[in-house]
Amino acid sequence: MSTAEKPQIEELADELSLWNGYREVYRAKGLDIAQLYAELAAEQEQKLRSPGAREDFAELCKDGCLPLALAALITLLRYSPLLI
Repeated sequence: MSTAEKPQIEELADELSLWNGYREVYRAKGLDIAQLYAELAAEQEQKLRSPGAREDFAELCKDGCLPLALAALITLLRYSPLLI
């Protein structure tokens, strides 16, 4: 994906405002949502069995994929046989 296709932070003001509000609500309850999501993503990365898969996860994150989105996708794929 070229950088021209990636949305710029200035274009996501409404989304950023929603995310910040969401974090503030949970921060008031004593939860740091960003930290929780980062830990969940790291946990899913470590659950990958092969070193190659962990390297691919890291490379995808480096290239712009959101770690939480990748972790959610991995979890969905793991549990998809149980969803039917």
